[in-house]
Formats: sequence, C-alpha cells, structure tokens
Amino acid sequence: REEGGGAGSTASPSPTGALPADYEEVTDLQGYRLAVPRGWEREQISPDEGHDVVNYRSPDGARRLQVYQVGEATPYDSLREYLKVSSVRKAEGYEQISFGRLERDGLPAARLEHLTDRIPGEREIGIWHVIDQRFEAFDGRLYAVAAYGAEADGRADEEELLTTALTWFCPPFQECPTPGT
Repeated sequence: REEGGGAGSTASPSPTGALPADYEEVTDLQGYRLAVPRGWEREQISPDEGHDVVNYRSPDGARRLQVYQVGEATPYDSLREYLKVSSVRKAEGYEQISFGRLERDGLPAARLEHLTDRIPGEREIGIWHVIDQRFEAFDGRLYAVAAYGAEADGRADEEELLTTALTWFCPPFQECPTPGT
C-alpha cells in the first residue's frame, strides 16, 4: 500500500510510564536515551558519509533495533529516499505493508512497514518484518528508529520493540522527562 491508510497513518501511542520488565533504559554513547531489551548487544557503524548508525541486537541475532540521525528535509522525504536507493526494496521477497505520514508529539513523522527475505549483513531467518519510523524530535533534528525481526513469530514483537524505544527516546544530550511522569 502506498501513502496513508492502515497502521502507518496513526499517531504513536502515548507513554504509559512503566518500562516493560524485560527492557532497560540506556543512554547510548551517541547520546540517545532509549529503551532496549535486556542483554542485547550494541554495535556502531560509521559510514563514509552520513551519521553513525547504532544497532542493538538480540543474543541470537534474529532481532534488531536501529537508531540514527537522518539528513533529509522531512521524515517522509527520508523514507522516500531510502526506498529509491535501498537494496532491500530491490530484493526478491520485498513486500510493502504500509507507508505514510503521521505525527509524533505534534511533530512530523513517517513510517514504513515491510517484509523482505534478505537484509544485507544480517543472518538468514526467513522473512524479515521491518518497521522503520522517521521523525522530527523537539531538538529540531530528524531521527530514524527501526525494529527488525522474524515474520514467522508475528508482528507484535517488532511493534512493541519500536513503540517502547520511541516512548523512551530522547535526542542526544537533551533533558527529557521520564515517560509517564
């Protein structure tokens, strides 16, 4: 489905306050505050161009949470550019579930949800389910937070991973209240 409709066009849930029992709040070396599942390993990729990408991976490598700053003019433009250049979109087995604009805390955001049978650099787990949300934060910068996991176990775990990370997200080196307080 192209723009609008479905899960991609709804607003993000409001913070509930309590951090899920199996998550921990982290302040990443890049300065981001977010929540990640306990025991996940951190990896940082520094591309030749652009911003550093931080990945948190499950111990078995079948799930990933990714966060980084983006440079395009809007969250929607950022996802459109990703779709133009992404090798994942060109892979066999790519199926777009939703793509559209939304708001996060009254600021512009966009969300892409898709399936793919291959993600470069990741292990083979069958079909991957990916939810990629780009958004403007209160510091005026644009960020991406994406959740990856196996389609075989359903889509709820990636939705929870993304929602929890976004609820606890705070831009680098900013003061943010604890969600729900």
